[in-house]
Amino acid sequence: MTGIVLLDAAIGIFFALLVYSLAATSIHEAIANLLNLRGKALRAGIYRFVSDSLGPKVMGEDPIRALHGPGSILG
Repeated sequence: MTGIVLLDAAIGIFFALLVYSLAATSIHEAIANLLNLRGKALRAGIYRFVSDSLGPKVMGEDPIRALHGPGSILG
């Protein structure tokens, strides 16, 4: 392409790594979505932030309940 073998090799390696990293990210996001990892981490973080005794009360508040979607683990 450019006539410089080293530059052509560097460009090829760069794009190959880019494609592999995008594929790995897509697979990771799909698995996280299927297992609801963000929702579980959010719930654990809220309980840790407000203490275990206040967690259920905070989770039952109207602004938090409005965020619950169908099939939510928060409800």
